[in-house]
Amino acid sequence: MMNSDRNEWLPYVSLFGVFLLFGSLILWRLPAVPEYAAPALAGVGALLALAWPVLNPGAVGEMMSGRRMRHGGNAFVLALSAIGILVVLNFLATRWYYIQDVTENQRFSISDQTRQILDDIDDVGEPVTVTAILRSTDPSSADLDRLIDQYELNSSAVKIERIDPQIEPFLLAALEQRIGEAPPTNGLLAESGGRHAVVFASFDEQAITEVIVKATRAEEKTIVFTTGHEEFSPEGGAEGGYRAISDQLGREGFTVETISLSTMTDTLSADAVIIAGPRRPFLEGEVELLEAYLRDGGALMVLLDPQTDVGLEPLLAPYGITMRDDLVLDPQRAFLQSAQIPAIGGDGYQFHTITKNLVDNNIPSAVPGARSMDLGDPQIDTISVSPLIQTSEAAWGETDVDSIASGDAVPDPGEDNAGPLTLGAAAEDSAEGGYGRLVVFGNAQLVSDDFLQNMQMLSLGNGDLVLNGVNWLTQDEALISIRPTAPESRSISPVENPWLLILTTTLFMPALVAAVGFWVWWRQR
Repeated sequence: MMNSDRNEWLPYVSLFGVFLLFGSLILWRLPAVPEYAAPALAGVGALLALAWPVLNPGAVGEMMSGRRMRHGGNAFVLALSAIGILVVLNFLATRWYYIQDVTENQRFSISDQTRQILDDIDDVGEPVTVTAILRSTDPSSADLDRLIDQYELNSSAVKIERIDPQIEPFLLAALEQRIGEAPPTNGLLAESGGRHAVVFASFDEQAITEVIVKATRAEEKTIVFTTGHEEFSPEGGAEGGYRAISDQLGREGFTVETISLSTMTDTLSADAVIIAGPRRPFLEGEVELLEAYLRDGGALMVLLDPQTDVGLEPLLAPYGITMRDDLVLDPQRAFLQSAQIPAIGGDGYQFHTITKNLVDNNIPSAVPGARSMDLGDPQIDTISVSPLIQTSEAAWGETDVDSIASGDAVPDPGEDNAGPLTLGAAAEDSAEGGYGRLVVFGNAQLVSDDFLQNMQMLSLGNGDLVLNGVNWLTQDEALISIRPTAPESRSISPVENPWLLILTTTLFMPALVAAVGFWVWWRQR
């Protein structure tokens, strides 16, 4: 009698043992649980699971040989196989997976520029560690987690960690001891090859890429803006300036400075010099300093507005570039229906490293009030000149500026320059130790703070065009790409008739489901 009672309870004991085995797997994954707890529970579960087959093998054998058990066993094996396949697929998916961003402006993907930088870091093979120091309650934490996944997915050399300064002050202290100075309490810190860089109070893609570029550069590069000729100032100001471009250059790891050539007593030294829209002539000695700088392999960007004669012809002459005294009108590609603002897109971009990504991503640019330039034969055989942006064939360079103000401007074949007209060009000397690189634009307003602010709702490539030019001048081709864009705002407008929405969700859709159910029942009746 006792054996019969025991045999009745043995299957339930073994089943309980199986539950304990599954429970040990869950317990093993839980934090703050003693290490011995999961193995102990697994041992007890295994003993109880073996109770029935060990103590009553005859009943187990009889049950296993029955028809119902054979069919049930087959179903069990199939289910177990399906579960096993899912487990294997899930394991493989955690190692090799593919992410597709289907948003219109690729909001959840890192930019082409960042990918190029990460590819370059992987090629070098020097690891980069980025530490994000911010509170876990910070609103930017969720976006940062998404970016961390994107960066680590695209690079095996970049690792991004997080420290909460309130919860983990000891980690912050260890970081301070490692770098030899106090890290930011709210910002990013990147370390690579014994170097480190900091970006404060920002955790977006631009900030992460900026701090990575700064930490991986073997030496800091300097961009110099000339002053003293009413140029656009990199510091901005009441009359506008290049503050937005200057800030972006800083984010890409450059040091931006200003210099007065008239007060210099030594040779000009910089990774690139920018002359941004001067309105007063340069002195002869200043031009000679710039000439010597270019002869020694320097890098120069010149942006000249129409109707300005500032005496920079000697700088452009060796490259065969001559600025024309005209104002370009392009009625065929008129930006915002203004012929004085030629729109650049498609075949308006000429083939060059500076413009390649603008063409690939179909990003237009707009040039507000430009002068054209003539690309003649360089004075040195090893110098090559390439146009960057051009107008349509319908454009012309109006030499009678007063006719534009009066609205009487028409192309004059005898006086005006016919399209297509070149508005930007790049030149370089292929000879070792030869002349430096040069980028020229027939307009300085295209990246001024005033123009960019007025056009901020439009996706223009003006900033990318000039920044790519600077990166080409400094031979930082890895930085030439499209900068991250802000997410688009897509508001949801309520329906004009709310009762239609209410009736659809509460009456029409339930009635449709009921009708389909009734039709299926009627067919099977």
